[in-house]
Formats: sequence, structure tokens, C-alpha cells
Amino acid sequence: MEDNESDSGSIEATSNILAVTLRRVMRFRLLVIFAVVLGSALGLFYSLTIPDQFQSVGKLYVRPGARDVITPETAFSDDRGSPSRGGGSREAVLNELQVLSGQLLFDKVVTRVGSRVILAPYDPAAGGEAVSWYGKFLSRFQNWWFDESRQPAAPVGFSPDKIAAMRVEQSLTIEPESGTNVIAFSYVAHSPETARDVVNAALESARDVHSDVVGTMSSLALIEGEMKKSELIARAAEKALREFQAEKGIYSFATEYPAVLAYVDELARKVDDTDLQIGQKAAEKEVVVGLEQMRTDQRITQGGANFVLNPNYTILANRLNQLWLRGFALEDNKRGMPSGDYRKRKAELASLIAEAQTKVDGTPLQLSVEGASADNPLYVSIAQRLDDLTTQLKGLGSVKSKSESLLVAARARLAEFQEFAPMSRTLELDAQQKRTTADGLIETVTKMNTVQRLEKVNLSSVKILHPATYEPRKVAPRRELVVLFGAALGAALGVAFALFLARCDKKVRGREDLVLLGVPAETVLRPQRKKAKLPSLLPPALAGVGGDLPLFWASMPYDRKATGGIKVAFVPCASGIDAGRAAATFAIGLAAYAGERVAYVSCVQGETWLASRLEITAQVGWSDVLAGGHELEDALVSTSVFALSYLAVGSQVDMAPHPMVGMGFAALLEELAGSHRFVIVELPDLASTPGSRVVLGVVDAVELVVHNAQTRKEQVAYAVAAVQGSGARLLGAVLQDKN
Repeated sequence: MEDNESDSGSIEATSNILAVTLRRVMRFRLLVIFAVVLGSALGLFYSLTIPDQFQSVGKLYVRPGARDVITPETAFSDDRGSPSRGGGSREAVLNELQVLSGQLLFDKVVTRVGSRVILAPYDPAAGGEAVSWYGKFLSRFQNWWFDESRQPAAPVGFSPDKIAAMRVEQSLTIEPESGTNVIAFSYVAHSPETARDVVNAALESARDVHSDVVGTMSSLALIEGEMKKSELIARAAEKALREFQAEKGIYSFATEYPAVLAYVDELARKVDDTDLQIGQKAAEKEVVVGLEQMRTDQRITQGGANFVLNPNYTILANRLNQLWLRGFALEDNKRGMPSGDYRKRKAELASLIAEAQTKVDGTPLQLSVEGASADNPLYVSIAQRLDDLTTQLKGLGSVKSKSESLLVAARARLAEFQEFAPMSRTLELDAQQKRTTADGLIETVTKMNTVQRLEKVNLSSVKILHPATYEPRKVAPRRELVVLFGAALGAALGVAFALFLARCDKKVRGREDLVLLGVPAETVLRPQRKKAKLPSLLPPALAGVGGDLPLFWASMPYDRKATGGIKVAFVPCASGIDAGRAAATFAIGLAAYAGERVAYVSCVQGETWLASRLEITAQVGWSDVLAGGHELEDALVSTSVFALSYLAVGSQVDMAPHPMVGMGFAALLEELAGSHRFVIVELPDLASTPGSRVVLGVVDAVELVVHNAQTRKEQVAYAVAAVQGSGARLLGAVLQDKN
């Protein structure tokens, strides 16, 4: 059962959150619509400015040859082995991909096609004439957008052929097909002709590159010699750099020089700080020396002898009093004692009393204490401070001396770095250049060795399986999807921005804000703007709330068969809000439609909404009843609405504390609840009249009154917290527009 209740509670909470979210979105629906339109427009603009993309594909066949019947392990040892067709095909394709990965392939493609074709600006009308008006408009717009004069200028130092080769290298895709001896070449361009020409040129260039690499195998030994020579030169340059760094004590000039420079700055700052501290301590010591000379080292107590009570006298006097008390006790007990015993004890006490009296008379009452001297604590503290300053000055002098010596050594090291910098940089650049040259030759020899191994196993044949395909169908962009995505993104951003604006808004803008503040969603009432027909028994002055009467009284949850009065307080959530109309509507509805006896109690000074509409002129109110001299029947006024009574605030309210804070007002409400089914209490706002919070503790339920787009959220939160703290039930809220 508890699980079902928790599930239903979570479902209700989720539905409330969804409802609140939808209401907030609907409040800012124009913003969401604008975001959708803007996103669609941006998506359309982006789709119009993207060139058409056409893809062409060609395939190159690699013949494995002898590799087809030997294993990879025996291919390099010239030993025949068992057949291994799958492994040989894979190795052949991978080796060919390594041969075709160099820059030579892309340079040959540019030579065949021409850099002008590859770098030509986009011309959407070149492929054919547009037949529709929107096609013509799209063609003109893209011609203007992709005009050659609007394209960015080429980088300085790059030729058109170099830029074209870089573009081909970025766009040309060379991939092996799984399980076959085929290498696929794919290229995407803004026209099908360009894509086809580039793929065909890549296939032809692949055959040429393969032949060129195989043809250069005869010069492999010469290139290997150059590689070894370059490697020796690079190592010699690196050795010279290491020896120079070891000789000068430099391990990394790029990191050590900034570190030494920062160390010098830190030491200089430390020396300056030490000088400043020495100056401060010296000045403080000078002041303390002056104070020491002005203070004496002893403190002397002034005046003559002092007199104090003699403690021996006090002891003897107490002893004498105790003996007298024992004598009194003996007199009280003499009737029950033998006469001989009594006389003996009385004589002993008399002897002791006489002896004690003699000692008391011979002991002085006071003692005299002569003046005394002591050390001067101020002089001692000054002397201690002077010793501390002397010690601190010695320590600071030692720190300064050590810092200055370190600073001299660091500056000398910095000067050495500055002296060695040109030579170190020259050696580093020389070693880098020679290492780059050697690495380039090593890479070339590695590729040539690969080709040589391919030739060794008779793998030197490639052919075009089929040329580039001409596909007039473009692969991008999907303009409909781009526009749809832009609209969806705009809608998402619009909804998010609408929720953000609703969260940042400090004022109550609708039912959903009250729900988030703790007011149940189904209990939020909003007065109707249209007028409705009143029951015939009600006066025409109440026509303004005719449509709200059945709605308001029906929202009051109570058992109509139960007995006992119900006290309901109406609380405005901010100053300037009139809770009288909402309270009167509830009271009139309960009296007119439910047929219940209702007492309307006003706690607001001045003429209320109900009193002005029904022309009630009450001279006596409940405050006058509490002050004495008037009965409740004298203040309770019967109105023209059947079963509805009105009780004004009265004239005795200018006192502190307010009359409604006392127990008398609570007792008055209980008395009204005994004779009426409902007691409707109109309260002022809680912020301006704190006494209203006391009334919340004596009523059964509370209805909040909120002005739409005027009341702030923190005011409603304050009122909800006050109701929850008082223990009363929060019935709901009335969301009304400001008149």
C-alpha cells in the first residue's frame, strides 16, 4: 500500500512538473515561435551557402603474385611454404598503401588535373540550367556567395600547385576494401566532373608512383650511403652540442636561463625586503631605547602604614562566644541534671570564660603593615622588547648578508648564460637541421626497402579495376534536414530560454509559479472577467463577482454533514493587495449557494470591499467589544445577504500590541464559530502587520490572495512558510489581476 502511494505521489509530482513546464513555455510561446523561425531561417541560410557535394569512386587492383602462394614468414627468407592466400593479399594491399602515402601521389594528381580546376570557385549553374524559379534564385545566390573575389587570399609563400596538392591530400580518401585486393579512391567535389577527373588522375598517378618507386631501386645503395653519411653528420652535430653543454654546465638552455633569471629577481626582492625590515626594526629599537631611559626599574608603594584586623583577636573572640553559648545551654538543661554535676560544670565554664576574656583583653585589635616596593613591570617589558629587537636585527643582518652573496653568484651565472647563448643556439639549430635531413633519408630508404621486398616476391603489378564513377546525384547537403535541424535546435533553445526567463522572473506570473512555491495546483483560483447572473436574493451591487460565487464556494473542502464552525483566514501576500473581494466572494458564495451561516470578520482598518458594496455602516466593532462596554450582538451586523453577518474592526485598534494578538480575539472567534458554520477573517498583509501571524495559529485554514504580475515570489514564499509554521491548513490561493 505504501509503495502504491509513493508511486502515485511521484506520478503526481511528475505531472505537476510537466504541467508547470508547459505553462511556462506557453507563457513565452511567442519567444519560442520566434526561436523556431530564426532557427529555420539560419538553417535555410546555412544550407544555401553550402556548396553541392558530389562523390566519385574508382578502384585499383593489386596483384599479389608470388605472395599469393607463400606465407608472410617465408616471404623474406626465400623459403617456399604452404599456401596462405588470405595473408598474402592483405600484406600486398598494406604494402601498396605505404607506397602510395607519400606526397608524390598528390603532386602528380595536381599535375594531371591542374590547380585551376581543383581550386576553382563553386559555380552551381555549371552543371546545368535551373528549371524552377527557386532553382534560379538558388543559383544566383550561390554564384554571389561563392564568387572568386570573395574567397580568402592564398597564404604567402605557397604556390597554387602546393595549395591544390594540400587540398587533394585532405579530401582524397584511399582505403582498402575488406577481404579483397582492391584499393578504393574516393573524392568529393562541388561538381561531378571535378570529382571524376580527380579520381581518374589519382588512379593513373598511383600506377606512375608504383613504377617510379620500382624504377629507383637501382639507386638504393647510393641513397643508403647518403643516409649513413647524413646520420654520422647529425650525430656529430648532436655530440658537439652535448660537449658544449657539459663543458659550460648547461643541461637545457631553454629551461635553465628563465629559471636563473627568475631566481635573480627573487633574490633581489628578498634583499630589498630585508633592508626594509632592518630599517623598521632599527627605528623601533630607537623608540624602545628612549622609553627605557624614561622608566625606573622599581615600583614604590606610596603612603604610610596600613592597618588590618588582627586574626588572633578574631579567633579568641569566637572562642569566647562559644563558651558563653555553652553556658546558656547548661542553664537550659540544669533541671534534668544532678545539683553536684551542674555546679561542677558551671565552675569549669566560668574558669574557661575568665581565661578567654583575659586573652581577648590582652590581644591588640589591629595590625599595621608598612609600605613596600616591587619591580616595575613596564620597565621589564621594555627591556625584554629591546633584547628581542637586538636579536632580530642580528638575524636580519645575517639573512641579508647570505642573500647578497647568493645574488652575486646568481648574477654571475646569468652573465655566463648570456655569454653562451649565441653559441648554444647555433649548435642547437645545426643539430636540428642535420637530424631532419637524416630522418628524411631514413624514411625514403625505408619505403624503397619496402618496394624492394615487394619486387623480391614478384609483387610489382597494379592495374585500374574500374575508372571513376560519374554520379550526378549529390551526396550533400541535405537542405531539408538542415532546415529541420535548425528549427528543432531553435525550438530547444527557445524553450530553454523561456524556462530560464521564467525562473529568473521575481514576480508571480501565473498558476505555475504558485505551484512551485508550495500551493497545490488544483486549489489556485482565478476570478472570472465575465459577469454572470446573480441569484435573485442577492443585491445588484454584487454583480461584479457573480461569476465567481459558484466557483469559489464549491472549492471550499468541508464535510457538509459535520457540525462545528470552521475559521478561515484570507491573507494578502503583499502590501497594496485587497483581500476583501476574495474573502467576501467566499463568504457570499457559502451563504447564498451552500445555505450556511457565515460571519465575516474584518481586521483591516477603513471601509472594506463588502461594507462598501452592501452599504454597511457599523459604529461598533470587535475591538470595542474586547475593550469592554459593548456586547458581541451589538457589533455583529446582519447584511442583506441571507445568513451572512458582518463584524467590523472597530475603533479601539490604535494600541500596542494590536487587539487581535491577545487571547480575547481568539476567544471571540471561538464564540462566533459556535453560532456560525463559517467564520471568514480578512487579515492585513503579514509584512506590515506582524500580529497577523498570531491569528494564523487560531484559525483552521488559510487562503492566500496574490496579484498577478505584481506580487513577488519571495512574498508568497514568506506567507506560505508562515502558514506552515502556524499549523493551519493552506487551502490554496486566489490569483487576481490588479484593478
